Amino acid sequence: MLLLRRVGAAALLIQGGVHLQQYLDGFSAISVIGPLFLLNAVSSVGLAVWLLKSDAVAPLGASIALLAGSLVSLFLARTTGLFGYVSAGYGVSEVLAIIFESIGVVSLGIAAVTRHRSRAPA
Repeated sequence: MLLLRRVGAAALLIQGGVHLQQYLDGFSAISVIGPLFLLNAVSSVGLAVWLLKSDAVAPLGASIALLAGSLVSLFLARTTGLFGYVSAGYGVSEVLAIIFESIGVVSLGIAAVTRHRSRAPA
């Protein structure tokens, strides 16, 4: 399970880095979305550290929520819009975010299920 947490932490850091790069590359000027990108980047670092320092289930759930929320937000921004922001197409940054958010959700989801099953009464 430590390997899955490490993979999840790495995915968090990479997608957080993508959000930080996007924030610095112009998203900082977009109302609501810009601050959310910065919050994502900062939260990703905190969650990655928490995942690696704790065996608790809370960092798994919080990390999955951030990653899944980021995926849903990206797709909403490309379809119906999100907080008044609508974007078209998928560039390298968006593809990287989708890949690493997906890897994070899957690895941490498996870690959460495995943790739950290993602690369940027989």
